[in-house]
Amino acid sequence: MFVSHGTDQAFETVRLLRIPAGSSARVTVQSETVEVVRTHWFGRQYACPGDGCPACECYQSRLTCFLVVTVFTGKVWVPNLLELTPAELSRVRFMLEWDAGEIVPGVVLHVSRKSARSGVRVEPQEVEGGQVLRSLSSREVLFNSVCRLLALPSAKEGEMPAAWQDRVRPFLVSRLQLAIEKMG
Repeated sequence: MFVSHGTDQAFETVRLLRIPAGSSARVTVQSETVEVVRTHWFGRQYACPGDGCPACECYQSRLTCFLVVTVFTGKVWVPNLLELTPAELSRVRFMLEWDAGEIVPGVVLHVSRKSARSGVRVEPQEVEGGQVLRSLSSREVLFNSVCRLLALPSAKEGEMPAAWQDRVRPFLVSRLQLAIEKMG
């Protein structure tokens, strides 16, 4: 999962970037798209299956945005999945004057968290300063990484998003029903 600066090896998934309270990181955007997921919280994040969701009837949900970034650790560039609220992503898009839905690989961002309860804060650093690794910019890496984070089956090769949703939906519903039962 580690990438040295300048390499362009292939990745299937990357792990979630964790920013501890009082810490920060300088990251380079790799994604060309954002994956937006509606989730429910029952001690951990669960993806919402949408229509007919057993959790939506009684529990709140939230939207979460994900994109692939690289973080320089001092020795190597490490690919990670950055999780943002829709409001924070909109704020960054506004500051960078990106069009709606646009993500520009290569932008360098400063990501920080003030406290354990606060969300991640993102500030643009350089508009075109970071190195882009083609193998990390694909939608497949982003999608498969979000699937891994939420413990969902990845898409099969050539599987369209609608077919994946149809295949995974029963799994999502049953997991949420179990989580709701455990909550009592």
